[in-house]
Amino acid sequence: MSLEVKKLTVAYGSRVVLDNVSFELEDGQIVGLVAPNGTGKTTLFNAIMRFIPIQNGRILVDGTEYTEAAKDVLNLHKHITFFPDQAD
Repeated sequence: MSLEVKKLTVAYGSRVVLDNVSFELEDGQIVGLVAPNGTGKTTLFNAIMRFIPIQNGRILVDGTEYTEAAKDVLNLHKHITFFPDQAD
């Protein structure tokens, strides 16, 4: 499975958290995402999963684009799972 994020921009109100982020991951790759608190790591995952709206960009899994339409989100979640940090 491949994941491609193209020119992703996410903002909360007027605060832009992710600005024009692009990357591609191929099947079998292991990647670590390390950055200080508050720099957008969780926002990136929430945007990829379509839990939050994006202002610009495209998200593709195996070459298929997934939008925020309910049907696309359901199909996306059949391919990718995300377990956010939980205090309990």
